[in-house]
Amino acid sequence: MAIEGRMREMATEVRGYSHQIQFLFGAGASIRNILASLGEPGWRVRRIISVDQARAVVEVGLAGSGAGEAVLKISRNPAAARVMERERKLLSQLRADPRLDQLLSILPDELSWGRMGEAAFVVERVLPGLDGRTLLDDPIRTTRMQSAALDVAAVLHGRTARIVTVDPDLTNRWIDEPLRQIASLRAMYPWVALHASALKRLGEMLREPLLGRRLAVSWVHGDFFPGNLLMSPDGSSVRGLVDWDLAAADDIPVLDAMQLVIGTNLIRDRSELGQMVLRLLDGNGFSAGEAEALEKAQAQFEPHGLSMREAVILNWLRHIGCNLSKSAHFSQHRRWLKENVVTVLEALNPRRLAS
Repeated sequence: MAIEGRMREMATEVRGYSHQIQFLFGAGASIRNILASLGEPGWRVRRIISVDQARAVVEVGLAGSGAGEAVLKISRNPAAARVMERERKLLSQLRADPRLDQLLSILPDELSWGRMGEAAFVVERVLPGLDGRTLLDDPIRTTRMQSAALDVAAVLHGRTARIVTVDPDLTNRWIDEPLRQIASLRAMYPWVALHASALKRLGEMLREPLLGRRLAVSWVHGDFFPGNLLMSPDGSSVRGLVDWDLAAADDIPVLDAMQLVIGTNLIRDRSELGQMVLRLLDGNGFSAGEAEALEKAQAQFEPHGLSMREAVILNWLRHIGCNLSKSAHFSQHRRWLKENVVTVLEALNPRRLAS
């Protein structure tokens, strides 16, 4: 099993290097043109941060400077260009919202935007801080990181929250649309089709107790995991919060907190979401400190919040739906689907979803 695991890791690394090589050979002229459009001469590529099927992220800076001053993001397909454009609009709304002035210093600040044929690019000022994932080998810094991140989330949620009566438009967005994303895979994968009744039952069991209920909704980040947090070296403060393409207004605030704690565990344990969800439904997934932090996040909106089990399932459903709609990679990834979708569907039953 260890050998098989390492082989999978090596395959992932090779695919990653392949994307980087393709990008380096194919995008040099485009990058030069983009940097020239910034108006100030002397912009240079500092390093490639990441390259995948959807986009490339490159750190750039001025000649003579020892550090990068900006991050350049380039879409690699039309779908990714649409995602980037959506993120720009969302960030524009957030930056213009006077209720969120306290968060302006940690939001990405756009320097330039444009298109090259079907591709899109955006240049953002570099935010300081360390990738939150680099702190996870230290339990003390991890706890500090989670606490500081949840404080930021509390500002985002608390300043934009309102109490609504849940209607079919909201349950369609939170429940029905992600379920349709999963159900659309039935023609491609017969083993998904076997769970058609589980999908139907899941929709009914989530929808019925929510419709007509008074619930707190707010802006959410939507991808609130350690890799999108830029932290101080000791983990005590958030210096930047990036990748807002899954953000949404009128969404369920506790899902950001749930995603942070779940994401921390998945990265640290190198585990899959599906298995984590099963452990949480059985009541043994979080440490005492993590459970306490989540209860504190929930208490911010009592009595207009979710039960912990509802939050676990809706967080899973949002994550799966967003991944399937964001990239074709996930719908074509049999192992990911089996470990994160099918295992959960197989285990769901009325007892587990009861709050």
